[in-house]
Parts: sequence; C-alpha cells; structure tokens
Amino acid sequence: MARHWLAKFCLQCTRTDARGGNRARGEVYKAIKTGVLQSPVGFLCVDCGKTAREYDHRDYNKPLDVQPVCRSCNLKRGPAIAKRLPQAVQPAKVA
Repeated sequence: MARHWLAKFCLQCTRTDARGGNRARGEVYKAIKTGVLQSPVGFLCVDCGKTAREYDHRDYNKPLDVQPVCRSCNLKRGPAIAKRLPQAVQPAKVA
C-alpha cells in the first residue's frame, strides 16, 4: 500500500484505525464525560512533572489503563501496542 515517505502508517491503517487508537481515545473521552476518569489537566506528567494535557495508552487493548502526560512526553513515548483483532478480521499482510 502506498504511503507518504514521512507517514508512520499506510493510508489504509490510518483510515480504518487498524491500531485501535481511535476507539481507545473514545473510551477515555466517555469515561471523562461520565466522571469515571478525571480530566488529565488536573495531574502532573508522569515522565517530566509538567502539567499533563492528555492521557497516554501503552496498550490499546486496555482502553482505560492510561497515564497522564504532557504533549511532548506523549510524542516521545511513541505508539501503543496495537489492538488485537479476531483472526477473521485481521488485514492481509502485504509482501
């Protein structure tokens, strides 16, 4: 699949959310709105101690297992573990 030379993921993976990040972010958003989680702004970044601005997932299979981090630390941490899909739904591997 073609992709821009600066892109981390192919176009298909970003459009279909193959990694599971959009669903995980949606779960966190719902948890904040219902009061299950507090807004990350009230916490300090677990890495550098600045004011946290967002939550970071280390595993998209556990959408509410998050850590408050600032934006720069979240970018340094990189992507989380991709969501495991059922075998019948997994995308075909391109050689």
